[in-house]
Amino acid sequence: MPLFISPLFSCLRSAMPRDPQQVMQIFMLLCVTISGSAVLTGCSSRPYTVGPTSGLPAPAPSVPGSNAYIGTQTPLNWTLTIDDNQNAYTYQSLPPDGSKPITASGTFVSKNGFLNLGNEAMALKIPGAGAILRPGDSTVALVVMLEQENCLALTGKQRYLLQGMINTNGMNSPILIYRRGDLVASTKIDGTTWSFEDAEYLDSNGSQTSLIYQDQHSANSFAGACASAHGASSVTIDTTGAYNLPTTFRFGSAGVVVADYSTYTSAVGFAQPLNPISTKSLAGSSFRGFQVERSSTTVTRPVSFGPAVDGSVALNGGTYPNDDVTKTADSLDLFQFGAQSTLVNGQFANATMTVLDPGGGCAVNSRSAGDIGLTANGIPTCRLHLSTMVGQVSGRAFIVASGPDFTVPSSVPDIQFCLIQQ
Repeated sequence: MPLFISPLFSCLRSAMPRDPQQVMQIFMLLCVTISGSAVLTGCSSRPYTVGPTSGLPAPAPSVPGSNAYIGTQTPLNWTLTIDDNQNAYTYQSLPPDGSKPITASGTFVSKNGFLNLGNEAMALKIPGAGAILRPGDSTVALVVMLEQENCLALTGKQRYLLQGMINTNGMNSPILIYRRGDLVASTKIDGTTWSFEDAEYLDSNGSQTSLIYQDQHSANSFAGACASAHGASSVTIDTTGAYNLPTTFRFGSAGVVVADYSTYTSAVGFAQPLNPISTKSLAGSSFRGFQVERSSTTVTRPVSFGPAVDGSVALNGGTYPNDDVTKTADSLDLFQFGAQSTLVNGQFANATMTVLDPGGGCAVNSRSAGDIGLTANGIPTCRLHLSTMVGQVSGRAFIVASGPDFTVPSSVPDIQFCLIQQ
């Protein structure tokens, strides 16, 4: 059974910021239960060879008022259709074994940027580009989706940023293949043949890791083939070489990408922005999205963030009471972007989220004094360290931030935020 963690570069990004306080973060690797093991590799001095240039084609035209999206939350693919003219929706799982799918349809109500789909299901969308679906109540994992399209052809080399999604695969623990990664993609002129290079993935401590499977190191380059069925395309990776993990990518012309690593996990990503992200601009915007965490069960809750109340280059926000997005969301969480990578636009390796910590988990988990604080009312707080990427999708910022939640003393689960600019 293959085990995916990442290509072979321990020092490729030695200049990138690192957070020494992340040494206790949990990176769940299946090698603890199966034969074969993952090991760190030596340094590579190979520089980045692809700058922040765009190889994306012109976005596919969207049908006025109606859009169809597809996404992955392993082990299921999901589709979502939104018809704004009729206020109608349909979503459905696509079980790989042919079993009965999960389906729902009806009319939706738009509330504070969210689409209320009934039975506690919710969605957010960037029309014609991407969507976020919670297909059920708060115990259901999140699905990040992109517009259904046929195979697209890149006009040049395109770097994509990636993050692993919090999910379970039927086991009792989340499986995170990597905290963050990136790769460069290119295609032949018809979009059916894909090539990948300069791939690297980093664990929860920001360290490059490598795959050893059946005595082979994974290459940082591999190939794939694109095929379309019923208007939705997917790129399947050739696993006959050193890269053995069955992998399926879906790429959208607006820059969103989702990945399905077979029974292991999912990932979401964005085309590298052409220019460095202006955090000052983001800090003046409002965002809606979801917070996902898994302890004994998956917990997916809607959240709202907006300009920091103290006027700093940051965002304040939090969850809605009882998932009711018609109410006012909490505003006590403080998200700070930190420094942006000088090598990869949109990558913020050391973002932080300061949250309430009434149980004192931060101290129990031996966090540094700088991560432990108090509100003016004397309530303990904890500063979480989140690997963050920001994509520009059809003119809107799309933020994905992930890291360990040290406010939970017993297990330190991973926490993830997916936010769309409103």
